[in-house]
Amino acid sequence: MRDAGHYPEVFVWMVRTLTKNITNGQDVETFPDSSALWGSIELGTGTEGVEYGTPQAQSNATVRLRQWPAIKNVDRIRHKRTGLVYVITGRQTDYRANETVLQVTLYDDLELIDQ
Repeated sequence: MRDAGHYPEVFVWMVRTLTKNITNGQDVETFPDSSALWGSIELGTGTEGVEYGTPQAQSNATVRLRQWPAIKNVDRIRHKRTGLVYVITGRQTDYRANETVLQVTLYDDLELIDQ
């Protein structure tokens, strides 16, 4: 297990919840704060994807969380110091290092309109 100095950042785990809209019955997706997690972030190089037919810059990063929280790919995390919200695109558990490794992309409001 790595010592605590390897995980200097605090992240807020935002758990995905679904409720029904009473007017039309559609699912309403919310992400309330659940708990704080200690971790580290390694910013990768920006990549460029195509969304809505136009190029969009994306910020990719790797987040390492101490131990094994039950975080899912549909959840999100917020970097407590910067306030940036990340969407989880991949998850793996490293039992030898006692950590959870997340592949994340910076949250973009435009990407999630009308979903």
